[in-house]
Amino acid sequence: SQGGIINYGSNILNAESNWWGSNTGPHDVSTSSPSGIGSSVNINVLYSPWLRRDPTLPNPVIIIPGIMGSYLLKDDGSDDEVWMNLTKMVLSKDDEYLNYLALTSEGSDSINNPIKVGDIIRSTGVPLYTRHLFDYLISEMENSGYLEGFNLFVFPYDWRFDIEEVSVKLSEKINEIINATGSSEVDLVAHSMGGLVVKKYLSVNAINSIGKFIDIGTPHLGSPKSFQTLMYGETGIPILSEEIISKITDSMPSVYQLLPSENYFNSLNTDYSYYVFDGVGGNKRLNFSDTKQYLKAQGRNSSLIDKAADLHEKIDNLSPP
Repeated sequence: SQGGIINYGSNILNAESNWWGSNTGPHDVSTSSPSGIGSSVNINVLYSPWLRRDPTLPNPVIIIPGIMGSYLLKDDGSDDEVWMNLTKMVLSKDDEYLNYLALTSEGSDSINNPIKVGDIIRSTGVPLYTRHLFDYLISEMENSGYLEGFNLFVFPYDWRFDIEEVSVKLSEKINEIINATGSSEVDLVAHSMGGLVVKKYLSVNAINSIGKFIDIGTPHLGSPKSFQTLMYGETGIPILSEEIISKITDSMPSVYQLLPSENYFNSLNTDYSYYVFDGVGGNKRLNFSDTKQYLKAQGRNSSLIDKAADLHEKIDNLSPP
């Protein structure tokens, strides 16, 4: 990259699509005000377009967390932490503060409770009682030569919303990083619901912008735990009010989109189903359609239940190469 090309012959030399040591391109000595600061070229060298990035470098990497994996803050000037606020989680007697996360019945942001996204949740807890989520992964990658903000990025997002909406924001993030780094591709590392966000992105975008897609623990056909969350407020965090969780998740499209899809039932040959007490003296086994009707009969959000099925019809059978 230091030598450049000085062509002393009369024939034009085509040197397009090369890396010149700078994203600004080569230093054209034949012009009085060269814009590039890379290696030198002269008038007999064609160099545009040029690579804006050293092709020997690894692709930039974006880490995409799953549901509940990003901090959500009040967007009222206070920047108060709503999720995950460990202090309130421990000290609050009723967890009423979590009502701030409730959306409208259509799954849209509430005007009265504006929320903005903070960082991804890298770890939680206090010293000696820390749960490591992404901090070790980021440290390991930096030890391997990556640098956060240069070729390693995170994608925090509002995990309450429709996965399709989130995938649009992911597309914007990918384009932003490609433009900033000069890379033609990015690699994606997605955890849990983040994998569904990526699959939705891939279903509507050209895959030539993606080098590698690594998904970890992604519920490709949904997860039965989402049923527990909607019906009983189960989150895996025992100190949270199950009543509040069941209430606020009723308006969150993402929670419904994590329900097992029809393919989930079919792929298991109906070995897995929900069972509910039928009020007569036994348990009734529910198939996919029965489960939807049961949720609706129990007062869950009908429109979000139907919309969730639409998402899975689009991405369940998507198998990115």
